[in-house]
Amino acid sequence: MEETNKSLALLLVAAIIVSLGGTIVSLNKLGEIQLTGITGRATDENNEGYVTLNITEETIMTVMRSMIDFGNGYVNSTCDNCTMWTNSSTGGKNYSDSECCVGEWRTLGVEADTGIWVQNQGNTNLTVNMDLDKNAASFIGGATPSPEFQIRIMNDSNARTPTGTSSALSDDTAGSCDWNYTGGDPEHTWRSVSTDDPVICPDYLFGFDSAADEFVIDVRLVVPRLAVAADQTATITLTGTSQ
Repeated sequence: MEETNKSLALLLVAAIIVSLGGTIVSLNKLGEIQLTGITGRATDENNEGYVTLNITEETIMTVMRSMIDFGNGYVNSTCDNCTMWTNSSTGGKNYSDSECCVGEWRTLGVEADTGIWVQNQGNTNLTVNMDLDKNAASFIGGATPSPEFQIRIMNDSNARTPTGTSSALSDDTAGSCDWNYTGGDPEHTWRSVSTDDPVICPDYLFGFDSAADEFVIDVRLVVPRLAVAADQTATITLTGTSQ
């Protein structure tokens, strides 16, 4: 009987040892398993997280004010021409020779009080080309003196808000796109138009920063007294190209 009790005691000790060994092995195996369903456990070896987005390019150039209408008029018989122009740097005023310009040409209205306003509304810098469908001869005609159709490119920062338009115009504080077309200072120099597609803003210099994203095209006309009476329209087409 005593031998039997000893045998049972030895078997019980062996069973306890085997049980403890199995428990230790199981715990080690569990430590090697990565439970992806448990929130907070990083699976990336470098423990890094990522946030991504893609900003797309938009090339948008808008003519904010597109009309210059000098209206109806004729040249006084005592003069050989009428000269008139927009001047966007003087608070939306226009100028003409009040002695030689008769009719609406003498008292130009709102539609001729300032130039054409252009804005870069996209998010890319632009090179701007100009295309004109007429030159002075085909737009005005006449002779003695020769007709003149001229433009100048000027900064919005040096212009004034046109009459009857939104204050969104003339809100630049820095210059943009006014240093190429005339080969000098366009705010003091007029350039006769050409139909050969001149570049007025080269090398992607027309930026989209809100402080410098607008420019103005002023127009100057010399109408000879011998110009034939007609309704005339000249179209200026602007094309912006991004890099």
